[in-house]
Amino acid sequence: MTTEIKFAKLTKRQMQIVKMIARGMSSREIAEQLGLSNRTVEVHRYNILRKTNSKNSIMAIKKVMIDNTIRAAAMS
Repeated sequence: MTTEIKFAKLTKRQMQIVKMIARGMSSREIAEQLGLSNRTVEVHRYNILRKTNSKNSIMAIKKVMIDNTIRAAAMS
């Protein structure tokens, strides 16, 4: 039995933001580092939650990490 997390593919920017959230960065810190407005980062965060069908950032990070682990295992 294979566990599979299915969700819409995240963009490169969304993946970048997921990694920054996982490092504990706030939306304001992410915006400053990427040269984006805080609102743009908030929209990305909303879309990440929507695409991963998650209720919060922790759940989204967990799903992305599991998905990446499954993909890496499938490639080896």
